[in-house]
Amino acid sequence: LRLLAALPFLAFWGSMIAGRFLCGYVSKKFDGKKIIIVLTAFSAAALGVVIFSQGYIWAIIGFFLLGLGLSGIWLLSIDLGSTRFRHYSATAMGMMMASSSIGGMTIPFLSNAAGAAFGPNLGIASFMLPAAVIIFCQGWALKKL
Repeated sequence: LRLLAALPFLAFWGSMIAGRFLCGYVSKKFDGKKIIIVLTAFSAAALGVVIFSQGYIWAIIGFFLLGLGLSGIWLLSIDLGSTRFRHYSATAMGMMMASSSIGGMTIPFLSNAAGAAFGPNLGIASFMLPAAVIIFCQGWALKKL
């Protein structure tokens, strides 16, 4: 029973690892901005699968796809931030680390509250929704830079 409860998270982190290796290979051939935009759209679709999944199998598939989609975004963001703003690379990195620390402190608390109020699917997906909004804004900003 515990293994069944751990399968969605195993699928998420397993696909995250595989996706990072795949993204490292793909990033040598394609532009990082375009990869982030594609991964963002893919992650949004996977988030929809997680939120609207009616069965356990669909939730596992959704988490697998979500991990695959989110796998390269953070790494490519760090790379783009440090290369596009060479004179301010330390500032860009510090801002990314500060924002991830704040999110790491607040999102689990809010996710737990949403899970208690609205059910486990929305509780689990609620911490991914702010990330999806940030990633979409980042994709839009990258087009402007």
